[in-house]
Amino acid sequence: MSKAIFLTGSPGIGKTTVLMSAVDALKKKGYRVGGMISSEVRIGGSRVGFEIINLLTGQRGMLANINQREGSQVGK
Repeated sequence: MSKAIFLTGSPGIGKTTVLMSAVDALKKKGYRVGGMISSEVRIGGSRVGFEIINLLTGQRGMLANINQREGSQVGK
């Protein structure tokens, strides 16, 4: 049976760090881990966008960016 886990909390508290540690531990035990995460993309301390990562395949893509001409943009 599939299980779903949601992590919530304030920015910078370590949600992604905890999640990626759990994903690595589960993969090492032979589990197939899927889902997606999004994380901030920062340049020089300023947020310029969000990246999306497929946990199953490792594929990455830009979800939103201040310089994107089409699709989602990040506002100030």
